[in-house]
Amino acid sequence: MISNGNKVDDIMVCIKSVLSVFFLLVIFLIAPMDAATFSVIVFEKTSNSTLSIPYALVYANNAYLGRTDKDGTLSFTLPGDGPYPVSVVKPGYTTFSGEIDANNMSILVPLTKGDENVSIQLFDADSVTPVSDADVLIRGVNISTMLKSDSNGSVNFFVPGQNSYNIEMSAAGYDPRIEHIDVSVEDQNLQYWLYKEGRSSIIVSDENNRPISGATVINDDQTVGTSNDNGIVVLHLSPGVSYPVKIRKDGFAEKSITLTGSDRHALEKVTLNKAEDQVSILVYNGTHEAVAGAQVSFNGTIAGSTNEFGRLRSTGFYRGTINVSIVHPMYEPVNTEVTFDQGDNEKIFILEPARVSAVLNLMDDNGTIIRDAQVKMNGIEMGFTDNDGNILLMTAKGEPIHVTVNKSGYQPLSTDIPVPGDLNSLNITLKLTKIVKKEVPAPMAIENYTWLLAVPVILIACLIIGLILRRKEHKGHRRGGRDL
Repeated sequence: MISNGNKVDDIMVCIKSVLSVFFLLVIFLIAPMDAATFSVIVFEKTSNSTLSIPYALVYANNAYLGRTDKDGTLSFTLPGDGPYPVSVVKPGYTTFSGEIDANNMSILVPLTKGDENVSIQLFDADSVTPVSDADVLIRGVNISTMLKSDSNGSVNFFVPGQNSYNIEMSAAGYDPRIEHIDVSVEDQNLQYWLYKEGRSSIIVSDENNRPISGATVINDDQTVGTSNDNGIVVLHLSPGVSYPVKIRKDGFAEKSITLTGSDRHALEKVTLNKAEDQVSILVYNGTHEAVAGAQVSFNGTIAGSTNEFGRLRSTGFYRGTINVSIVHPMYEPVNTEVTFDQGDNEKIFILEPARVSAVLNLMDDNGTIIRDAQVKMNGIEMGFTDNDGNILLMTAKGEPIHVTVNKSGYQPLSTDIPVPGDLNSLNITLKLTKIVKKEVPAPMAIENYTWLLAVPVILIACLIIGLILRRKEHKGHRRGGRDL
C-alpha cells in the first residue's frame, strides 16, 4: 500500500516534471545551440564502505532531469555551459544542493541518512493506564540512547531511517520487555503493554482463534477469574507454585491445565473445542400419533429420519440457535429456528397433513356440464360448481373423502373417493343421472259416460215407486175386507 507521504512525493514529481519540460524548452529556445553533457554520482559513505544510491531524484535549475541508475549515476545534456543549480533528493536521506558548470561537469553527491521520529508509549496491561518513569533504551548500529517515559508513558527518539533497532523497556514492579523494530523512511508510533511481576495471563479462544469471553477459570472449586472481551484472564500466582485449573464455558468442552507461578509474566494460550450435545427430535401428527420416516436436517445437513416412535437422536454441535427442517411426503414440511440451551435438548414438532388440491368436475350421462350443483365433502358444504362444472376441494394426502352432490332435476350422488399419498393434485369427474318422469294416460272424458250416473238413480227411483205402489195396494185390500 502506498502511504500518503509517497503519494505527495509522486504528485510533486509530476509537477516538477512538467516544469522541467517547460524549463528545457525555454533554454533550447533562448540559448545557443551548443549543448554540454553533465553527470552526477550519488553515494553514501559509511565507516566501512561507500554505497551507491540508486533511484535518487536529480533536478537542475528546479527542473526534474531523472533518477540515478543502480550504480547511483545519472547523465544528462543541457544547453550551454551553465552554471546550473543542482539538487538531489532521496527519501530517508538529507537533500543535496550544489552547482554544475563547464568546469565541474561531473560531480560527486554524498548523501547522509536523515533521522526518523520513533514515538513509544507504555501502558499497564491490567489497568490500561500510562506507565511513567520507565527506562526505554533504543539500540542500533552506532547508536544507543536511553530515555525516561513521561507522565503519558511516552518517549521520542530520532534515529536514522532504513535501519533495525532493539527497544528495551523496564519499570519498577514490571517485567522487562524487549522488542525489535524496523525503521523505514517514515515516523513510527508504537504502543506496548508492560506486565506486572508475577502476573499470569490465560488467553482463551475457539478453534478458529476467536477470543471467548465469559470463560471461567476454576481452582479448588472456586472461580478465580473470568475472561474479558479479548478472551484474557489475569491471575496472580505465587512463584514456583503449581495450580491445577479448569476452564469452562457453556457450549464448549471443559479443559484442564496446570499453571505454575513465575517471577516473570507468564502467558498461557488455551483453545476450547465446542461441546458435542445429544439432542432429540419428536415428530407427531395432529392426532398425536408418532410420525415415522420424517427426514430431519440441522443447518441444512441431514441428521437422519425418525423411528417408529417419531424420535430422532443426534449427537453434534447443536448448542445455541440452529435451523431445523423436517420433511415427510404425507405432511407439510417444517423449516424453523430453534434454540438448544443447556438442559433443554428435546424438541417436539406437530406436523400438519400435506394438502392435495382436488378438482371435482360434474357432468351428466351425455357429457353436459352441470352448473350450480351443491357439493359437500365429509359432510361439510364446500360450495357450488362453477360455469365449467368444476369445484376445488383441498384435502389431506392419503385420506379418502366422502362427496355428496345435489342438483335439482338429478338424482343425488353420494360416493367415497380415494386420495393417493403420492400426488399433490387430483382431477375427479363424477356423473349425475337425470330424473325421468313417467307419462300417465289422460283420463277418459266424463261427458261420454254421464248415463252411467243415472243408473243407480233410476234403480233407487224404481224401488221407491215399487214400495209406494205396493203399499197402496195393501191398503186397498184392507178396505175391501171391511165392506164385505
